Amino acid sequence: MDLVSIVVPCYNMEKYVERCIESLKNQKYKNIEVLMVDDGSKDNTGKIIKKAIKGDSRFTYYKKVNGGLSDARNFGMDRAKGKYICFVDSDDFVHEDYVFDLYNSIKKRKNVISVCYFDRVYDKKSNLNKIENSIPFMIKHPAAWNKMYNLQIIQKNNLQFLKGIWYEDLNFFLKLLTNINEFEVVEKSLYY
Repeated sequence: MDLVSIVVPCYNMEKYVERCIESLKNQKYKNIEVLMVDDGSKDNTGKIIKKAIKGDSRFTYYKKVNGGLSDARNFGMDRAKGKYICFVDSDDFVHEDYVFDLYNSIKKRKNVISVCYFDRVYDKKSNLNKIENSIPFMIKHPAAWNKMYNLQIIQKNNLQFLKGIWYEDLNFFLKLLTNINEFEVVEKSLYY
């Protein structure tokens, strides 16, 4: 089983980050490393993270000067050791099969990207947003989350998230799309 890296950028997320961590702790796929990147939070995010990950060697806490979401993701990517990588936003959480299903999808045909459906969660209610099983979905939903990537492809092509811009995910994907042959959709809602 290959190591899967999960990068979690965090900034002032004291209300949500513990729920995110608990969902990652409960992953069915156990060979993971989780890089918690505290992007200069000014609230109790750092304290909550340290307490929540204590005793779990799969989690590493990093505190850095605030540089924005792109900078935090790049910071995590630069330190990731896995064959594959995922990004999970700290105000989100994932199903226990999230890594397991994406990994089994990406490894079986050596895909560069596997992607799952997601739910938008509002006040304990969810509204399923299905992603079309076609190339245009990458432009329609270019978020970094709900996907697994081959980290070697990202590193080989020096792909990073541009700092200081809105919709940094779209820029990343436009570059990524020129370096992939295929992707596979896991038709289950695994990201919340």
